[in-house]
Amino acid sequence: MNILKAWQRLEPELVEPIPVGLINQTYRVKTPNGLYVLQKLHPIFAPEVNADILAVTDYLASKGFITPRLIKTDSGDLWALEDSQCWRMLSYIEGHTFEQIKNPDLAYSGGQLVGRFHKALFDFKYDYQSVRSNVHNTPVYLERLERNLAQNPNHPFFERVSRISHKLIKDARAIPDLWKLPARHSHGDLKISNLIFNSKQEAICLIDLDTLGKMPWAIEMGDAFRSWCNQNGENQSNSLFDQPIYEATLAGYQEQAWKCWTKPEKDSLLQGIKLIPLELCARFLIDIFEDHYWKWDSERFETRAEHNWIRAQSQWTLYEDILRKL
Repeated sequence: MNILKAWQRLEPELVEPIPVGLINQTYRVKTPNGLYVLQKLHPIFAPEVNADILAVTDYLASKGFITPRLIKTDSGDLWALEDSQCWRMLSYIEGHTFEQIKNPDLAYSGGQLVGRFHKALFDFKYDYQSVRSNVHNTPVYLERLERNLAQNPNHPFFERVSRISHKLIKDARAIPDLWKLPARHSHGDLKISNLIFNSKQEAICLIDLDTLGKMPWAIEMGDAFRSWCNQNGENQSNSLFDQPIYEATLAGYQEQAWKCWTKPEKDSLLQGIKLIPLELCARFLIDIFEDHYWKWDSERFETRAEHNWIRAQSQWTLYEDILRKL
């Protein structure tokens, strides 16, 4: 890979893909002095996001928090460009990840890690250079879904999508505006596969930091719970919300950071847990029509639309189960 010339001093020997994540392309790089992680950023992320990662990880490391660290290029830059594509190198954190979390003990440890992360950044003073547009801006996604339904009545998936969409839009619009709550330092994508666990099954590190920024706490945690408590995963059409996993996660989190939040923020948690599956379902439905955003499994599905339909069903059935268990 020509891009590795930007880090020649590391003497890269072997590069192999890491097939995780829906957005960035990730590789493991073997060198004489250990392993590193090479990533090609999706165009939705501006290169300046690396400056935010540097600032936050420096702050976390100063507090003894295990975190990936950016490895500068040989010329001292935070990233390298090749054909207008942004690449970066990160330190490698030994451990493993999970696509689903079956064990309440793992959930408890994960909740502790996220709590420590939020507590560590609670008083962090920093203005982010790269701010994603429309991040968890649910009304925008609902409008895009309505527009796609109006413009694509002959699409092969139209009938299936429309059966879900009308109730989805109605229910999402009935949830209070969580953005009226304070915007807090957040990871921004707390799906379970973004936590690294060590050999003792302890959560030790958060990865995929391109989504760092500020958002209401209930939205941050709603995203975590929709991922952690979905025991069937996002690539199956029928999902259930695992209450013991929820309780274990919340117990671990409360132990570390519960005192940081105001009563209105705590009271909004269940609204966030309802909102995020609806929003993500809408986004998968949108991409059935627009067909360009989410990576998809071409070995299992013939089209991106088919994969997105399964993902949308996963989020919709998860939301329905949340309603049953509220």
